Amino acid sequence: MDRAACPLRILVVDRRPEVADNLAALLSAHGHVVQAAPCASTALRAAKAFRPDAALIDLGDDGRETYAVARAFRDAPELSKTFLVTMADGSAPMSAFMDRGPVDVHLVTPAAYRVVAGALQCHFALA
Repeated sequence: MDRAACPLRILVVDRRPEVADNLAALLSAHGHVVQAAPCASTALRAAKAFRPDAALIDLGDDGRETYAVARAFRDAPELSKTFLVTMADGSAPMSAFMDRGPVDVHLVTPAAYRVVAGALQCHFALA
């Protein structure tokens, strides 16, 4: 995904610093402006200051913390239109949370960069 002419502001929220840093580096290399947040407690504060176009969120295997952050984005007026991509391993029961609607796309980890980039590209090409 190459959007250097129109870079996105992307917040990467992941409890594993090496994963967040790698994804942030890939997105930055493709021309996007990226910030990382390591946990739920900093994610919303970082998002309110950064005002991302998209947020990629993976905070736990059971999906509850990830869902809580997504719900907080939707409840904050200044973040309610942020494109939300959640990521969790295949055993996480995300379907129960997805029915409640705060998430735009859910990916199963480990997701290849091209899958993440494809989700962003599809959404912003249609927006």
